[in-house]
Amino acid sequence: KYVIYYRVSTTKQGVSGLGLEAQQQQVKHYLQSKTDAVILNEYVEIDSGKKANRVELTKAVSEAKKHKAVLLVAKLDRVARNVQFFLELLDTVQIEFTDLPNLSNGTSDSRLVLTQLAAFAEWEASKISERTKAALQAKKQRGELMGIKGKENIKATNGRRKEIADNFAKDMARMLKGLTVT
Repeated sequence: KYVIYYRVSTTKQGVSGLGLEAQQQQVKHYLQSKTDAVILNEYVEIDSGKKANRVELTKAVSEAKKHKAVLLVAKLDRVARNVQFFLELLDTVQIEFTDLPNLSNGTSDSRLVLTQLAAFAEWEASKISERTKAALQAKKQRGELMGIKGKENIKATNGRRKEIADNFAKDMARMLKGLTVT
């Protein structure tokens, strides 16, 4: 029995569906070899993997525990980017990762490897945060507007968009002048 958990970090990723679709394909492929698999439920979440208090993950873990089912996740970093939280989960519910099928047997060796991978996932999240903050700081130092500050930013953004559209229209007009209609 499986309870499936999918997660993406941002609303934009959730709306595009691409990250979720990739996870769903991984899960589908993984379950093809498990002919007796029963899917009890699927949970989808749009939230940071660094957060321990996630509504859908809490529901998924609760259901998996209640039915003595396996929590199935496409990739380790989809369930947690926090080592402490990850270890607590491992002690709470049986988890399988579609990209790590050989690490689902609950041995001390699999726990060791999963713990190390969780540490890398946490490190990766920290590095992403550091790079994002550095990029935003560089943008700020260049004097570029940050975020949406009401009318002044909207006006500047719309002005840039209008300029780009006008240039595109001029280029298209030049190209179209060279075409003859028959």
